Amino acid sequence: MRVTDGYHLQQTVVEPRRVDTLRVPSGLLAASAPDTDCGDGPYLTIPVQPRKYVLDEARVRFSCHCMWEEAEVTTLAPTAVRLLLSETPPPPGR
Repeated sequence: MRVTDGYHLQQTVVEPRRVDTLRVPSGLLAASAPDTDCGDGPYLTIPVQPRKYVLDEARVRFSCHCMWEEAEVTTLAPTAVRLLLSETPPPPGR
């Protein structure tokens, strides 16, 4: 898939990669969007099995002109992380 962010003409989505694990000892997972205000951004809390979960990182590849190298360079950039709760895909419509 190819996308753009307004700065780079074309970015190619590459396969996610495993980057780490997240230990959830309490069985309660809390997540929040990056806050730009006073901490009142969207958030969620869900019960999960207490254990370690895999973290995957989504990345894009793009080329741009590098003024330090005075050349076109291609790089990978992270765009998001995903916490893998199960190897089983969710049912359709979820």
